[in-house]
Amino acid sequence: MKLFFIISLVVLIPLGNLFCQDKVYLDTTGKEISFTEFQVKWRDRDTLRTRWDYIGKDGKRYCQLKKTFMLLEKFKLMK
Repeated sequence: MKLFFIISLVVLIPLGNLFCQDKVYLDTTGKEISFTEFQVKWRDRDTLRTRWDYIGKDGKRYCQLKKTFMLLEKFKLMK
């Protein structure tokens, strides 16, 4: 049983990496940024940016930040 489990892990883990999509991170202007810079801008409570993910024609997954004015107005009303 242990041998079956080990063989399964050795075979399945590399197969999972074959099907992963490349991710491209974009800021609100469409400029490509790093993952850490994307996370910092996305989690900033003062700007209230939202994340939009889509698949491009090249098969890559694009993660873009958008300014959401409706959220800004709701947040101001809640204060």
